[in-house]
Amino acid sequence: MVESAAPDLHYAALRTGSGRIVTFKQLIGILWSRRWLIIIMVVAAFAVAAAYLKLTVPSYSSTEIVRESSTVTTAAQSGQIGSVEVDFDPSTITTEKVLGPAATSLGLPAGALLGSVKYAVTNGTQTNTIDISGTAASPAAAQERTARVVSQYNSYLQKQIQSAESALESSQAAASATAVKYQKQVSGDAGNSVAQTNLTSALTNLGGITQQLQAVQNAGTPLTIMTAAQPGGQVGPSKLTILMLALVCGLIAGAGIALIRDQFDNRLRGDHELEGLTGLRSLGELGYDRQVARAKDLLPAAGVRGTALLESVRAVRTSAQMLLPREHAVVVVTSAQPSDGKTFVSANLALSLARAGKNVILVEGDLRRATLGRFFEDAATGTGLSGLLEKALDEGAVNEHDITSVLQATPYPELRVLPAGAPPAAAGDLLAAPELGDIIGHLRAMADVVVIDSPPALTVVDATLLAKHADGALLVAAIGRVDRDRVAAAADVLGQNGVTVLGTVANRSRRNVPRPYAAYYAKSVSHSHSHSAA
Repeated sequence: MVESAAPDLHYAALRTGSGRIVTFKQLIGILWSRRWLIIIMVVAAFAVAAAYLKLTVPSYSSTEIVRESSTVTTAAQSGQIGSVEVDFDPSTITTEKVLGPAATSLGLPAGALLGSVKYAVTNGTQTNTIDISGTAASPAAAQERTARVVSQYNSYLQKQIQSAESALESSQAAASATAVKYQKQVSGDAGNSVAQTNLTSALTNLGGITQQLQAVQNAGTPLTIMTAAQPGGQVGPSKLTILMLALVCGLIAGAGIALIRDQFDNRLRGDHELEGLTGLRSLGELGYDRQVARAKDLLPAAGVRGTALLESVRAVRTSAQMLLPREHAVVVVTSAQPSDGKTFVSANLALSLARAGKNVILVEGDLRRATLGRFFEDAATGTGLSGLLEKALDEGAVNEHDITSVLQATPYPELRVLPAGAPPAAAGDLLAAPELGDIIGHLRAMADVVVIDSPPALTVVDATLLAKHADGALLVAAIGRVDRDRVAAAADVLGQNGVTVLGTVANRSRRNVPRPYAAYYAKSVSHSHSHSAA
């Protein structure tokens, strides 16, 4: 019910599946009109995310970086310390040889750590470094798990070294005994060349074993901690990340569904579509007003409060006056379907004309469903049009006195109401009587403008019957409510029946008036009230 003075912003455009071009501003409008659907999708996405977080056990990972000694690095590559075979391969970290004792030290059952420990080897020039990571359900548990695994791996390597040292010591003792035996042979027979050769070989072997043993004994600790394990960090996305992802997914899904639904929604979207649908000029656009929607201010034309809606009603009044005769004009207000706001437009147009100094008669032409009583209360009740028609059919005619006697005064000067009267048994037949033309003719002579509120054009034939005796008709269409095809069909029906349709009035527009304009309207109306009071 408010006509915005701001121009459309065509920053961007989207061509829909139906071929309709949608501007960026219209796209935002579509999404805003279906905001509850988007909100529902966002809430649903949050609910899924919350369920996922509740069912998923959080996992934390802690890493400790260690450096192998040169002895361990060399042995890991060769598989031997000297002539003794050892198992220093880092893959041992993820086997029960290391994980079993680590689990026991943590008070966990055997096999509890399998799959929760990983390692990565970085090869160096002389020594290697190993990143050992453990995961658990809490930061502290992950830290302790990693530290225990590193400790057990170090113990495992130490045992391997000790085993190699014991083997070398045994080999040393055997080699020493062999050397002593040959030494005795040489001492007993200095000329025994075979004993001399065997002694030399035995001493060489003993020296090699002794050298290997000393290297093992001087090797030091197998692992040196470079970076100790810290409290674990969460593995995977955080709760905040998951919730933000849910928000984005909800918005995208909601917007997508809203746009898809919009493609299957054939309801009128704005005043700009009416001319293309009907071939008729637009006489104005009335914006949505909460006070009107709540039935707290059904007559903004009364100027009780200053709103842009009041100025929009005046704009429709001005457009209609330019198309109607200057004196004794009759205009019918109709719509394509019920609840489009035709009675609202009729009542406010009539009142706006009366406030402009015109002598106006507002006729309740909807004999089946009279609703002017919501706007004018007692002034819209009592004997009215149906009674006049029945009297004309019974007596052959009615005169101005008969009509004047049923006209109801309103609190607004220059505005009178002709109620619908008692609902007749056959409203269509009653309005088809030629006497209707006589009654409208008398009303025309008694007023500057006669505004007739008629039933919807597609529902019954009443609107056409009334409009045939008028100078023209206004077609009201509610944005966001009426189907486009219905609006076009209503215009066609009226035109095919010889009705002059002056133009269309878009009702319930959601386009907002910019704040400077709204403030200007309010100030202007307030100023006019102060002058009238003076």
